[in-house]
Amino acid sequence: MTKLYRILIVTAIVFLLVYVYPDYWIHISSGFIVYILIEFVNSDLKCLQTPKEKIHKYKVKIYLKIFTLKKNYSKYEQIMMDIAVQNAKSDDEEKARTGREQMAQFKNLKTKRILWVESDGDILEDLVKPLKKEGHNVIIAKNRKKAIELIENFEFELILCEVLIPSGEGIESDILSVGMQLLEKLLIEKKIETPIVVLSLVNDNNEVKRMKDMGVKKVLLKSAHFPAEIKKEIYKVLGV
Repeated sequence: MTKLYRILIVTAIVFLLVYVYPDYWIHISSGFIVYILIEFVNSDLKCLQTPKEKIHKYKVKIYLKIFTLKKNYSKYEQIMMDIAVQNAKSDDEEKARTGREQMAQFKNLKTKRILWVESDGDILEDLVKPLKKEGHNVIIAKNRKKAIELIENFEFELILCEVLIPSGEGIESDILSVGMQLLEKLLIEKKIETPIVVLSLVNDNNEVKRMKDMGVKKVLLKSAHFPAEIKKEIYKVLGV
């Protein structure tokens, strides 16, 4: 409600009160004058804020909104990817067609997308925060099965991989061998062109050499790299 409408309504109420209680017209009129003064003083206080200050305030609000959207977009995209894959596998032909169309839309997107194969991705999110802050969409696969499913159905510009991961198939063997088998499948069997960076707790020289011999671009030790350093190393691989 605008100031003018408020004043008109209060004025009408004042006239009504004066008509009903003529003996109290002085009190009613005094109250009305005080109300008018408050309205205009409040308006003047708002006007003290310069246009520059107002613009800055709105800018801050917009930036906060954009930051929130960027932060949540990766999770939203990950959910939509899962839905697309499930739809595409459906026995219902119409649902399967919808799933295939959804997957095609993801393949046509020009935004940078990174697959992070990490069983503790939610807990270790700080490691990839610098990447997310710069607008990159980091999709998490918590096991080998999920990683293969996403790689087969979507395009990624880089795969960030922990080799100590579960298989996701219910039968767990040595988790290191599960991760190494994933690298073998991607780099030797499928010969994918997507660059792979290993970010792991494994620091055994023989295993590191084995990864590099397979075609892994970089092997980073989690405990030896801060998030900003991880981003820098990934940018080198991406040529950013």
